[in-house]
Amino acid sequence: MKRPTTIIAIVFALCLAEACWKETVSVPKDNAPLDFSSSFTRAPLSEVFTTFKVWTSIQKADNTITLMNGYRVNFDLSEGWTYILGEGTESQHLQRWDEGASVHRFHAGAPQENVTTISDNSVCVSVKSTTTLSETSLFTTPYVVNKHDPKWGETVNLVFNYANARVNLAFKYISAVGASLTDIKLTPPAPYASEGTMDFEYLWHIPKVKASGLTISSKSSAPLSFPDLVIPANSDKYHETSVPWLMIPDPAIAGQWTLSLKIDGIEKVIPFTQSKSWESGKSYTYRFEYTDKANLVFTGTNTELFVGEGPESGGEHNFS
Repeated sequence: MKRPTTIIAIVFALCLAEACWKETVSVPKDNAPLDFSSSFTRAPLSEVFTTFKVWTSIQKADNTITLMNGYRVNFDLSEGWTYILGEGTESQHLQRWDEGASVHRFHAGAPQENVTTISDNSVCVSVKSTTTLSETSLFTTPYVVNKHDPKWGETVNLVFNYANARVNLAFKYISAVGASLTDIKLTPPAPYASEGTMDFEYLWHIPKVKASGLTISSKSSAPLSFPDLVIPANSDKYHETSVPWLMIPDPAIAGQWTLSLKIDGIEKVIPFTQSKSWESGKSYTYRFEYTDKANLVFTGTNTELFVGEGPESGGEHNFS
């Protein structure tokens, strides 16, 4: 009389075990959906741009197969970065890591409306010289995942870089009363690129990418104007202006520039030479010192890799 009860208990236990097994089994990495995150600054990319355009291809034997041919990727507050939700995703389908592929490759440009063309090994973005972060353009470093790489099947974290170069001024003036700097202008030696397009070519065995071409559609001769700057009393460090320029890296800008400004209402003009042309993603801070002999002296250029400029007011930036 006890056997049916025992059998029922065994079957129930087996059912529980099967349910537990089903809950703990995860989707194989090879079949996991492709998913994206992004890095840009100390703040998320989504606080600056809410779209980017991505190209994804795989290698099978000697064949290169496209998975995402310039998919639009949108930022969604609940989903994060997604290419199957929101405007412009209607014809895009969920893609997965391919178990038969030996390599997955990814690259992108942002925002998506600034990406003029994108292919398996290049991206072309429209660019302009601006002081506004939202008017810049970005491209990514190459992202390559081999079959046995630990990143296989994981979220793809694309790292974005500026197509623009950052240009700013910094001043030092040691004084017991400080100084007020106004009407600050930087005049180039020749007309500079104000609008155009830049091409970036991806060589997948090289971890970095540089501009492979610049097409200029518009130039300007207008001086670069910078905000007024107050240097506090007894300060012995350089002070940067709060709003830098984000320029198109135009090779023609090398040569003799002119800085003009007023220091406590007294006009000063100084020529200086910029011998090297700008590069994408680099910051160029031209430094000047007002000496105790009332001379304005160019003291050199501070060049750094420009990681990004956060959306916080005041133009906070960081370098690495």
